[in-house]
Amino acid sequence: MQQNQYEFVEYYPVSSEELLVGTCNKLLLRWWLSFAPEIPKKTDFDILDHISIAPDIFLIKCLDENSFQFRVHGENANSIFRDETGRIITTDGPSTTEKQIEELRLAHYYQKIMREPACMKNLGNLHCQDRKYTKYESLDCPLLDEDKKVSYIIGTIMPIL
Repeated sequence: MQQNQYEFVEYYPVSSEELLVGTCNKLLLRWWLSFAPEIPKKTDFDILDHISIAPDIFLIKCLDENSFQFRVHGENANSIFRDETGRIITTDGPSTTEKQIEELRLAHYYQKIMREPACMKNLGNLHCQDRKYTKYESLDCPLLDEDKKVSYIIGTIMPIL
């Protein structure tokens, strides 16, 4: 059975819901911006407050400045990402296959969010078994630990036509 494959094409910081298409992305951004000018902590996020977008949520743990672990994927997010919960990607990972190259790009992207904390809109292509080409929009938001360092990235993702 062929799995979905995704690739990100462009990303940029967002601070307005008008720049987003997906409802789940808008709702997550609204929550994140409610802490402005501060950045929310991981402990500020309670999934019970976000049940309507739970299927679209994913959570990345920043293990260190170069390593990132897929921790949680809601049902819809998992259908895009595949079941990769627990897997670690790094900025110094191998880059011999297309998948490894994409994972390396993704790790560098997460590293950028750690170094320059901001919500990032991400647009990309989704290669599905039943469709040749689909696009997706995701939102990636840094979350701080008690020492005010980015320790997690919470996001939402959804296919767009």
